[in-house]
Amino acid sequence: MEPIQWNQYKRGEKIFWIYAALDILYFGLNGFGKGGIEILCTVIWQIILLNFIYYGYSWVLYCMMAAGGILFAKGCFELLLLVFEGDWMIYAYSPSRLVITGLKSVIAVIQFLLVIKKDLRYFSHIRGLARKEELSEEAAEKIEKGDY
Repeated sequence: MEPIQWNQYKRGEKIFWIYAALDILYFGLNGFGKGGIEILCTVIWQIILLNFIYYGYSWVLYCMMAAGGILFAKGCFELLLLVFEGDWMIYAYSPSRLVITGLKSVIAVIQFLLVIKKDLRYFSHIRGLARKEELSEEAAEKIEKGDY
């Protein structure tokens, strides 16, 4: 097995926490003004998926990348509908809708770009190896203690 590149692992960990914050922010914006059990369940589900990524299940990254692409396309479509809508009264009633939809699209693009970077995938891969106990004892201890 090749030696662990600790700098890339550290960058991947930072990117993971940025990705997690953006993910919770996205779904918080998605439920802005709505509230209810649906939004709570969605946020809990996202936290579970983020836990899977943290513990090295790399398939979740690819699922979230596909979902991010779909959410970006949905946000762009919603923005186009708002911009080209003939009835401009929607802006008088809810100008924040345009801003929130734009923010959600920008967050989806940033998340997509973060997943494409190799550092996040490397972090998840190493965490997966640690979970499967395929790392050397020294590396596993460093990861467990956070002393890298």
